Amino acid sequence: MTASPDFSEVESDPFFYQLSPYEYYLGEKRPFFQEAGQYFDYELFYTKRITNPKFAFKLTGKEKGYTIGLLGALNKAEDRNEYLGVCNLKKNIFSLSSLNLAYSGYKTPDFTNQNVGVNLNLVFSKKAEMYLQSNFAFNSDLEKQQIGHHWLYFSYFPDEGFTLFTALRRIERNYRPRAGYHPLRDFEFWRLMPGYSKRINKYGIKKIEFNMDYRPIYDSSGQRLGYHFAPVSLWISSMKDHYFYLWYSTGEKRVQISGEEGLEWTENFFKQQGIDATVGYEGSRFYSFFIYSGIWLAPVYNQEFTEAYDGRQVYLSCSFELKPTPFFNFTLNLEYNKQNIRATDEELFEGCLTTANIRYQISRQVFLSSYIQYDNHYKRVNLDLLLGIELGMGNLISISYKSFNPLEGSSYENSARSFVIKASYLIRI
Repeated sequence: MTASPDFSEVESDPFFYQLSPYEYYLGEKRPFFQEAGQYFDYELFYTKRITNPKFAFKLTGKEKGYTIGLLGALNKAEDRNEYLGVCNLKKNIFSLSSLNLAYSGYKTPDFTNQNVGVNLNLVFSKKAEMYLQSNFAFNSDLEKQQIGHHWLYFSYFPDEGFTLFTALRRIERNYRPRAGYHPLRDFEFWRLMPGYSKRINKYGIKKIEFNMDYRPIYDSSGQRLGYHFAPVSLWISSMKDHYFYLWYSTGEKRVQISGEEGLEWTENFFKQQGIDATVGYEGSRFYSFFIYSGIWLAPVYNQEFTEAYDGRQVYLSCSFELKPTPFFNFTLNLEYNKQNIRATDEELFEGCLTTANIRYQISRQVFLSSYIQYDNHYKRVNLDLLLGIELGMGNLISISYKSFNPLEGSSYENSARSFVIKASYLIRI
């Protein structure tokens, strides 16, 4: 349980670019909500909805084949109280399978949202499994029809030989689990992805995998929205834990834009074609790296997301981690995005996010952590510094400093700084 918790020592949320009308997903970093997070499905309960908890409780555990997750919170949002809760109960069945039941709720003065879900995961072997899910979202201010999310897939992935993934998914028009996170709605597709994998184990190559991906797409009333087709994708892994991935796709689609009554589908179709490539290495305890790049002909939005255009996008994501000793860790990440309108070559957006994270274990009890973010588009810098002294499991003295600084030419007007000394002690019962 917690009351009016302080999260001053928690690393700041990352900078991100909002380039679509859909809500951006942020990972949870606050310890109270992060710990045992695997007991909750973020689709039905997204802990980031709890922005300012005045009180919260959590119960999680496993007993005799059952897994339970229970969480409730009173959130203070501006001048009103909000109530959020979730209950998740999973039962192991047969030897590897499970049945899961979930409920979540979100109550505000403006609306009440209640969600129920059931999913069955049937694992036949290490190669094959089937998954079935049905969720329903009931909102006091929306229609009580077209409120479901239904998801069925079968996968067969042997270590070597033919592979198969096939799925049906339907997200209905009024499906809005506000206690959770699910930005898409009014959307359904059928997916077929056959493939083949082959172990080489010579010439420096460990394994090669091929697959094809085809998806016809419709809205929940059956109107055609387009299709996605990837005639071939290639994955190669080396004997020394290098990997390489190449993906080409084509298709066309209608997209959702912001209208007077929320998101609505465009009448026209947009061309979609692109190539993605990934290279990486995880074979050393001293360092690892990951590079992903993509060039696409795809729809792009104006700043208000009220119009979409045939566009061209370039995306690059790089990550490098250095671990020269068990006590020192340095991570550098870069994310670059550029969008143009194809017909006029007008640039809609270009930006690069750079983050650096250093953690140094000075002694067995003392550690130092720093997290720096830089955004060259909105001209902003964020710095987190944390000195921690661990006095045993759960007992910590922390000194944290955070600063946010807009640079010259930034659209942000105000800077912010905080300096906090905090002591926490865990009482065990």
